[in-house]
Amino acid sequence: MKKFAIMTAFALLGGAALAETPSEKIGVNSALGIAPTTQDFVTEATSVGQFEIQSSQIAQDRDPDQATKSFAQQMITDHQKLGSELKELVKSKAINVTIPDAMGRSDQSTLDEAQNAERR
Repeated sequence: MKKFAIMTAFALLGGAALAETPSEKIGVNSALGIAPTTQDFVTEATSVGQFEIQSSQIAQDRDPDQATKSFAQQMITDHQKLGSELKELVKSKAINVTIPDAMGRSDQSTLDEAQNAERR
C-alpha cells in the first residue's frame, strides 16, 4: 500500500510538471532531483531577463528618486548584457534550443499588473 501511495504521488507530480511554466517545472524537477532541460533553462533565463529589463524601465519612468533611477539603469544594462551573452553562447556552441522572443505568461502577467498600478 505504501508503495502504491508513493507511485501515485510521483505520477501526480510528473503530470503537474508537464503543465507548468518553465520556472515551476524547474522547481518541481529540483524537488524531485531531476535536472531541468537546457531549453527550460534558456526559456526561464530569457523570460526573467526581459522581465527585469521592462520592470526596471517602469521604475525609471515612475520613481523620482535618483538612486532608484540609477539602480534601474544598472539592472537594464546588466540584463541586456546577460541576454546578449546567453544568445552568443547558444550560437557559438550550436546548442539546439529556441530563444523565446517574449517573456513567459507569469512574468508578463506580473509586469502588466505593475504597468497598470497607480503611479505615485
